Amino acid sequence: MDINLLPQSVKFRRRRRLRMALVLVTVLVAAVGASYYYLLLEREIDATRAQLALLEEEYAAYREVLKARAHLNTLLEDLAQRRAAMTEAAPRWSGFIEGLGKVTEPDVVLTGLVASPGGEVTIAGEAARLESVASLLLELKTSLGAEVIEVTFPKRFDETNTPPRRVHFVVRAKFGEGTVDERPGSETD
Repeated sequence: MDINLLPQSVKFRRRRRLRMALVLVTVLVAAVGASYYYLLLEREIDATRAQLALLEEEYAAYREVLKARAHLNTLLEDLAQRRAAMTEAAPRWSGFIEGLGKVTEPDVVLTGLVASPGGEVTIAGEAARLESVASLLLELKTSLGAEVIEVTFPKRFDETNTPPRRVHFVVRAKFGEGTVDERPGSETD
């Protein structure tokens, strides 16, 4: 048999103190757990910030490369557009060059050929005889339909030089429509 001589209020006080101690321990454990969790989160945030700082440094190092690459891509696109426009607008010189080869005498050596999109051409060369240069000029006009703009002789031809004597010449000529085919993809006869 259990006999308790203490008054009922003392019994309830013990229980109240026990409950209060239990609540205090629970709150204390919860506070310690929350603090520990906060510290873990803080470490994780610091580690993430450090990784982010490293990535920003790497990105800063590559930022100039990325800018240069974007600029290069823009330039390449511009070049492709210009090349396409030039190919479309430029006359086709293959027929003219083939015709020039047919009318050039064997003792004439062409050393340079510069053609402009407007149909003007500059021909530089050497010949063994002055008559060969005259023949080339005549053939340019009659066979190829060129209008000779200018003929110059950069090196003076001297009859007293010992063989082989060469006549150096530069001819600037303009070709009329139909001589140089200006339609892309078509061939000149």
